[in-house]
Amino acid sequence: MSYVWTDDPLYDGTEPNPTKIRAVHVAELRTNINQELVKRSIPLRTWDGSITHDVTKVRKVHVDELRTAIEDANSVTPIYCRSNTPFDINWTDPTIEYDVTKIRKVHIEELRQYTDSLSNNCYCDCNGPCNCNCNAPCSYCAHCGQGCCHSMGSR
Repeated sequence: MSYVWTDDPLYDGTEPNPTKIRAVHVAELRTNINQELVKRSIPLRTWDGSITHDVTKVRKVHVDELRTAIEDANSVTPIYCRSNTPFDINWTDPTIEYDVTKIRKVHIEELRQYTDSLSNNCYCDCNGPCNCNCNAPCSYCAHCGQGCCHSMGSR
């Protein structure tokens, strides 16, 4: 499952009608990343204050927080369905400098891409259906001896 994003795709200054990076882009990322953290039993994030439409500028701290949350979620070893593999994270501008690096389209797109990658990983919590697209009962887990997505084959 991939998330639905506002202004998708984003357009940069090289294209007509470039997309302004807006509060809604960060708000959606925060909400969707928190959903992925919950799946992995990682505490929800407390984000750096609210972002208000047409008032708050998207800043370095916002991107840094989102990146850290994605990295934390990706570091949890989920039980994957056969078709899933862990993914590498490679950020454009790995170090965003305060008042130097402008938050750009590529930063938001990468955050969206990695959030979607997290959502596409099958993750079994042993207490209900797998969190993958098949929604099959959990049938393998390191904790309970059950496996994920038995209808699609165990790992």
